[in-house]
Amino acid sequence: MNVDEEGLRDVLRRVEDAEKKNFEFAVGTQMVEENILPMFSVEGLGTIPVPVTIKDVNRLKKVSEPTLCCKSSDGLMSGNKGKKASWQMDAGHIIRHGDIAEIFFRQTVPSLAAVGLQQLGLVENELPLVEVRPHSVLIIERGGCAPRHRDAECEPADASLLFAAKEIERILSPWRLPDDAQRRCLAIPLEHNYTVANLSFAGLKGRDRLTASLLRSVNFVDLHLASVRHRMKPPTSTISNTDNPLLQRVLKKEEYRTECWVSSHTDAPLAYQGLEIDFDSEVVYPLFSRLQTNWDDTESRNSTNHEEESSLDCIYCQAFLVVWPKTSTIDLACRSGFMGALDLLECLARTLPAEEVLFVLGRTMTFCCANPQLVWCPSRKPSSPAGQVTYRLLQLCIDLDAIDQGLILLNLITDDLQTVRSKMLAKDQHDIATAEIEGLQTNEIAVTLAKLIALAGWDSCEEAIRRFLTPVRMAKQMEPLTVFVTSLISHGLHANAVYVANHLCPVLFASPLCWKSSTYNTAAEMVFRLEEWSESSNLLRVEGYLELARAIESTHLCQVIIYVHKKLSQFVKNIPGMKHFYQALSQILVERDFFSLRSVSEKGEPIVVNVFKCLLWLNDSAVLKAFLRQITMPTGRNNYCLQVVLASSAIWKVCLASEDGKNVLQMLIDSRLRELSLLKPPVFSWQQMEAEIPNCPEVEYFLRSHQLSTTFSRRFPTVNEARLWANEIFGFGFEVLASPDSQFFVNHRYSATVHVKKIAGGFAVCEITKNRRLFEYDVRQFELRQEEIAELIERRQMEIPHEPTARPQKRRKTTNQERIC
Repeated sequence: MNVDEEGLRDVLRRVEDAEKKNFEFAVGTQMVEENILPMFSVEGLGTIPVPVTIKDVNRLKKVSEPTLCCKSSDGLMSGNKGKKASWQMDAGHIIRHGDIAEIFFRQTVPSLAAVGLQQLGLVENELPLVEVRPHSVLIIERGGCAPRHRDAECEPADASLLFAAKEIERILSPWRLPDDAQRRCLAIPLEHNYTVANLSFAGLKGRDRLTASLLRSVNFVDLHLASVRHRMKPPTSTISNTDNPLLQRVLKKEEYRTECWVSSHTDAPLAYQGLEIDFDSEVVYPLFSRLQTNWDDTESRNSTNHEEESSLDCIYCQAFLVVWPKTSTIDLACRSGFMGALDLLECLARTLPAEEVLFVLGRTMTFCCANPQLVWCPSRKPSSPAGQVTYRLLQLCIDLDAIDQGLILLNLITDDLQTVRSKMLAKDQHDIATAEIEGLQTNEIAVTLAKLIALAGWDSCEEAIRRFLTPVRMAKQMEPLTVFVTSLISHGLHANAVYVANHLCPVLFASPLCWKSSTYNTAAEMVFRLEEWSESSNLLRVEGYLELARAIESTHLCQVIIYVHKKLSQFVKNIPGMKHFYQALSQILVERDFFSLRSVSEKGEPIVVNVFKCLLWLNDSAVLKAFLRQITMPTGRNNYCLQVVLASSAIWKVCLASEDGKNVLQMLIDSRLRELSLLKPPVFSWQQMEAEIPNCPEVEYFLRSHQLSTTFSRRFPTVNEARLWANEIFGFGFEVLASPDSQFFVNHRYSATVHVKKIAGGFAVCEITKNRRLFEYDVRQFELRQEEIAELIERRQMEIPHEPTARPQKRRKTTNQERIC
């Protein structure tokens, strides 16, 4: 059984017609006398007799609120003459007392309402399901009548929708039961023009808003807005000797493309990709004539008049109200972009009861089981970050306490996915299908999975976790697995964490140079946290990581020291095993060469400064002395590490807090002053004896000579080739054209300028001219070093004052008796 499209169009047309004229109440007869309430009581006013006197009306106005102006009884609305004032009082203030009042409120009012509902078309067996309660008391000036809506708080069309909503629900009732033969959806064109930017349910106008509110009243369907780009193209083939314009119009092709989808749940765009409307079978064609005023002719503005007459493409945007069964929403969303389905599911989790959301989540997981390639295949999610689908699904399962669905998801991400690659890239049939695994793509998934295991229990997840622990999979997802072990420890699953770590560490330690910098950090945290408990402590695991630390770069080891201090400082000093481990890592670090450490850490400070703060916090005298010996070692060039350490205000603050710190600071200042005192002022010379250009002896000879300028002997066919040559010889950043000094001196040490110019015959040559900028740069650096000397001396005198020495006592002659003693 299918939806009656003709009946739906007829109902919608009648609703739109009712919008054009005044609505009449179904019940318009005057009540008989025995059904009139003789009196009633109001809180604070006492008993009010019926009919109500003018005095009592004024009393009632004081406890009522002004409401919408009513129409005059003749229906005219000419200026102020047709407007009548009205007041409204909440019926909750009416006190029911006496048998007559009880009869009126329990029998008369429902019976009158039942008569009205019968006139509106409700069948007899549905009347007992209707509950009627008094809402308000309405006071209207003489000559006025009630508004056409059923109460002053409702929109004017609400009363007319009562009958239409019942008809719409009957017409769409085939969608209550799932049936593959049913129509997928129905699309209703909107009257007004909307763009992608302003398309929303809150922004609908006039009859569009009326139609949307009507369809939203049906509780077993979902309503969406769609913006469709309609393009009418000329025919690909022409018919000769045809001058009939009507036939030419028929031959034009029409193309439709949906640009935006908006859900009634979120009233915001959803990421539906590839979900199109079938204009042959799913559109309820216009109920009334709508003008195509939203034309877009930007693609043909530059064409000639002849082109416009023959090949003009007519383009405009049309908005639709699209309705489909609520049971089909998540299936359509999943097939039209899974990220949009996740957005919808997260919105439902915030707005609907948990039981309904669990049903939708179950449908989503069923789709994932049936179509894993559409969900996790990399080619289907080029714009979504890696692992985003798995993380959001896991988080939903935990938030909704859907442990069974979470276990289904866990088994899905541990299975191999047979992804189909492009046949154009495959050499044979065996290359088309390759095995992929979703697994733990990110650290966030690892943390969330550990939370799921803590809720479900290890026994329910052990079989799936074992599939993670193969050498190939561990090598691909080493960092998330180390985070997974740490998260298990955080949830108290120490035995399970040891089980995973015992499989993980051999692969980790076997290839020390294969991992990213962040992997060394998370692996160190894993080993440290395993040392937290005696049951999980393992000396071989610690020694394995120390061997790994000896093999990695100094920069990575510095980052490990900083990361562990940031994450585990509260554990390191309190647990002896952790402290010894951290001291061993620091000892390996201070044996390295620090002069190559020019990397910048997270907060913008040089990495050597953060390492120094960590070692000051550790307060190991042997490690600290070795570090000071490294950074104060005399060098033939500027000691970068010592310079940045003394320039850090944080280092000064930490050192000045204790006497040992002041001694360390004094040692650093003395070493820096000795180094700076050896600097000599630069001496200018046109000869650049440090120039070494083995690929071009001619230029090297020029730079070492007393010549000030020269023209390179080679001729270049184009200016671009001449510039490429200059970059190849001197390095990128050489001043082929004007460039800042900072760029000039960072890239090379040759003080020269290259100008490319054209000569006769269309060729280009390079003119090389020496300049003084390298010397001026050296002079400026020397001046800065002198300023640094003065600043260090001043700060040492002010912030590290020497203790006053004791006054020497006067010498006095010793007596013979004192000498004998």
